[in-house]
Amino acid sequence: VVHTAALSSPKLCEENPEHAKAINVPVIFFDNVLGINTKTMNNNYSSSIIALSTDQVYDGNLLQSNDDKDNVNLYKENEKEGLNPVNVYGRTKLEMEIYLLQKQKQHKQQQQKSSSMLFALRSSIILGPKAPIQPNGVHGTFLDFVRSQGENNQETTFFTNEFRNVVKVDFVLQTINDIITKRIVMNNDNTCNATADPMPVVFNMGGPERVNRMDMAKAV
Repeated sequence: VVHTAALSSPKLCEENPEHAKAINVPVIFFDNVLGINTKTMNNNYSSSIIALSTDQVYDGNLLQSNDDKDNVNLYKENEKEGLNPVNVYGRTKLEMEIYLLQKQKQHKQQQQKSSSMLFALRSSIILGPKAPIQPNGVHGTFLDFVRSQGENNQETTFFTNEFRNVVKVDFVLQTINDIITKRIVMNNDNTCNATADPMPVVFNMGGPERVNRMDMAKAV
């Protein structure tokens, strides 16, 4: 199961944190996918989950030394450091990750055989075409906003103190496909070690270039 659902607007998450948690930490959904019976405590894990998380699980304060004098104060974060989200959206996504990791850990402690594998992909801003379905109340992307402002000759201010490694949706899809074919399918193959315990994996998933909002606006 590839789980991409989210309330991803930081503003909407701040305005209604309980609603954000209900969407971003779908524990009942995950339990059903994994085959967990909460009444009998019979955990028959039968499915794998690839869940999209966010780079906003980081606090952005992990300063790294950099030899490039033109790019001082660069931040480089990995999966273990800087996990101190500064907004509700980041906190709910980190809670989602922790929930999945705990379920896998519990499963291991019970020494139950399982073909399931759990993955969380911490994505940066995803660039791509508009979604085919736009429910009422759903805001457009940042690029949609920039394009609209430009077409209407509206003066706009963009902040430059946030840097993201934006990623194309094609790369996201390829990454998910690679995880399914090279990790999950191969793990379930009879030629693999049947006693191996599949561990959950967290990946950062971003593009190669570090940009701020002004850079993105200029590109549009």
